[in-house]
Amino acid sequence: MTLGTDQQHHMIRFLADVAEMRYPGSVKAGSGPPVDDIQFSLVHDGGLGLVWADPTDGQQPWWLRFTAGVATDIPAARHDDVLHWVNARNLGLNSGTYLCLVHRETGEASVIFSCNQLGTLFSFDHEAIRNWFAGQLFSIAETSGPDGRACVGQFGGRAFRPGEGGLLLSLSLAH
Repeated sequence: MTLGTDQQHHMIRFLADVAEMRYPGSVKAGSGPPVDDIQFSLVHDGGLGLVWADPTDGQQPWWLRFTAGVATDIPAARHDDVLHWVNARNLGLNSGTYLCLVHRETGEASVIFSCNQLGTLFSFDHEAIRNWFAGQLFSIAETSGPDGRACVGQFGGRAFRPGEGGLLLSLSLAH
């Protein structure tokens, strides 16, 4: 079954092509059903990003979501410190948000960066809009690895692994 509109498929394909041109070999299959055809993972410089469109029936505006996995499995004892780190990062942002999500059962934390853009803007088919979306893509590609190394180095845990697009999608949906 194919989910999403033609516009979503076109946008995801455009961004996957841009990513592959700039970071050869970095584009991987999405996180698995049910949204494989409107998403892809981006593995670059030790980081993991996910670009995905909300499944829609075409009757509503849709969002294009850029998510970077910063770190996961951060020990529970470090939550306060991680929250301060996340808040400090958020102070200088123009768009997007760093989030700290805590697993209810294990108490371990994950940090992600999430930026949501109104995908229907792509319908204007204007170069400046396409460049804006490509800039969001470059941002998650070029910051997830360094941010992950900084966070793990300071608080423990680990970087997201290349095959963990499903985990990253679940965390993105949780916020």
